[in-house]
Amino acid sequence: MSLQAIFDTAFTEKIVTPEMEYSLNKILWSHQFDAYEMKSLAILTEMLESGEITVLSA
Repeated sequence: MSLQAIFDTAFTEKIVTPEMEYSLNKILWSHQFDAYEMKSLAILTEMLESGEITVLSA
């Protein structure tokens, strides 16, 4: 799953699936982020911390 697909799903459906979480963990360790991606990651983190986005469990 691509980083853009993760952002699109998380921001529109307000969920993070186990597959998205796995893909994001892989991307975080192997990707150089541009300014847009960094801002999107910051927003995603804020929304996860505030409970606006739900993390689904397997």
